[in-house]
Amino acid sequence: MIPSPPRRPWLLLLPLLLAAAWLLSRAFGQTLHPDPLAIPSVGQPAPPPPWADATNRSRALLRAALAQNNLPGLSVAVAAGGTLVWAEGFGWADLAARAPVTPTTRFRLGTASTLLTAAAAARLQLETPNPTTGPTGEPEPLSRLRCEHPSEALPHLSANPSPNQRWILVSAAIESASGQPFLRYLQDQILQPLQMANTGAESATAENPEGIGEEGEDPPPFTILRQAILEPLGIAPAPVHPPTRPATLYEPGFPHHPLARHGLRVLPARNLSCYSGARALFSTPSDLVRFALATPAVASTHGELHGHRLVALEVDPTRGLVVALATNGTTADPAALARAVAAAFKP
Repeated sequence: MIPSPPRRPWLLLLPLLLAAAWLLSRAFGQTLHPDPLAIPSVGQPAPPPPWADATNRSRALLRAALAQNNLPGLSVAVAAGGTLVWAEGFGWADLAARAPVTPTTRFRLGTASTLLTAAAAARLQLETPNPTTGPTGEPEPLSRLRCEHPSEALPHLSANPSPNQRWILVSAAIESASGQPFLRYLQDQILQPLQMANTGAESATAENPEGIGEEGEDPPPFTILRQAILEPLGIAPAPVHPPTRPATLYEPGFPHHPLARHGLRVLPARNLSCYSGARALFSTPSDLVRFALATPAVASTHGELHGHRLVALEVDPTRGLVVALATNGTTADPAALARAVAAAFKP
């Protein structure tokens, strides 16, 4: 009688272990930008000769920051002598779709939305609180609602609104005093006159790209299957990132999180339409530079979303110097990067 071969049950697990190792190496064993010089970028026409050296120095420091911080992408715009002289996008607006950041890529402004809301309120001589740049602390229910008008959010505010919540009240006051929807008034009075064509607000009716917490969201097991296995293997349809959609936000992931990519995962932004002028606006650095050049009272500031700094505006009115910078990752300080770029452009 021929003896049966010894059983090796671990052999049955070997394919699963190899697959798990491959997925982990893909998610956590790679860096987004191993070579700073190879980071993709899309810029406007070459800057004027007086600013060519400053632009090259700034490109080098921003590429280094992307690589060192494993940052998906960023966009920058600079005005010198009161004129926009440079705008360029680096890296990726969406990792899955491999959509590049360009000068027209939109970024969520977060609390920096109040800068534009304050300008709109000033046209109507309405009182406003100080622009908000710190933690917001809004009640969670607002993130699960959709509001076509700021007034729809008012019943959900606390009895003692936080500084950022008060900007929802300001948005409602603008709509009431102007007799126009808040965004329409903002477009007519601020955005169109300043040619801020890539600035707007989150829609209450359009599909939330992340679908977080909404009825259309895939159940967690299907989301895990699609993003952790089907998409990397090319089985699922290739994701698409429309150019009008704001850049996808990313935060550091965790080893046990199956949706992480390169140590990052999508930051659940939810739908922000109920926050209106408090933090529902999106824009580009170029549009922010145009706004700052036309608004002498604007000072250096930054914008936060979910406690993360994502947008920065550095202003030196004595030199007509404005630097606007936006990122779609939480691993770097955009204000520090904007100051570094501003230093490169100072004589």
